[in-house]
Amino acid sequence: MYQDYLNAIINYYRSEKKSGQLGQRLISPTPGGIKDECVTVFETRFDRKDIRILQTFFNVESDLEGMLRKISRCHTDRFRPLANFLADKTKATENVNIELLAWLIDFPRRPYKEDEWRRNVDVIEELKGREENFIEPRETDAEGSEARIRRKKLRSLPDLRVLFKTHRKRTFAALSVLILGSAGLYLAGINKPEAVGVNKMMQQCMTWVGDHYERASCEPKFGDTIVVALDKQRLDHFKKITRPDTITLASEGKVWYIKRGGQIEYYTAGGRHPIDQTRVLRPLSRYMILKYHSSSG
Repeated sequence: MYQDYLNAIINYYRSEKKSGQLGQRLISPTPGGIKDECVTVFETRFDRKDIRILQTFFNVESDLEGMLRKISRCHTDRFRPLANFLADKTKATENVNIELLAWLIDFPRRPYKEDEWRRNVDVIEELKGREENFIEPRETDAEGSEARIRRKKLRSLPDLRVLFKTHRKRTFAALSVLILGSAGLYLAGINKPEAVGVNKMMQQCMTWVGDHYERASCEPKFGDTIVVALDKQRLDHFKKITRPDTITLASEGKVWYIKRGGQIEYYTAGGRHPIDQTRVLRPLSRYMILKYHSSSG
């Protein structure tokens, strides 16, 4: 299970590198560049779930100021094995280096949890059993056989993009029936209060408007408008904080943030960014408050 986790980190790194999502320090890694990247990542998106990774690699306690000081003073050679591995100068490196890589590239499924990865294996086995044309790969003792077997199994699974498109078409079809049916009721003489109820029923999605979510129709939108499934809790309580000067030490763990375009944005709850759905908001740490809101009480 743990080896699958490490392999997933490496594959994620290669995918992000190929798609141009990584910074230059990780695209062309050097020991000094990786060290600088560690400092940047710690300052901009520290998350308490990464404490174990940092403690193991840098041999530090959980004190935030002590961690940053240890990272800044860490000898550059400490990062050489990871730099050589990422530059394909070596075929393998220690597990602790791969875990540090997970932190640097913001691998979404860190840290390692055995139960989670065990469930993934169970799902793959179940889907494998449903696949009629699945061909079991032959056993081989050659180096890397396990990795090849896993790749063949994954290729045999249903294409999730096809499944998504299929379900999306069915959803649009159902919405079309709902819309036409509602229009028919209205024309047939439905009274105004009930019409309002039908309209609310049709608005089972929401869209981001400036600093908050508003109800919206689930019909496809043109341009850059993003429509997501209605989440009543998020609709009522997820807001963008437009006055960062209100942030104090009491905001630790109660405010979430993200750095975009050189600016820090603050929100009242966590989850995915309302516009850039590929990025996840981070809980605001005491270190970030002291650094960017030093006058906060």
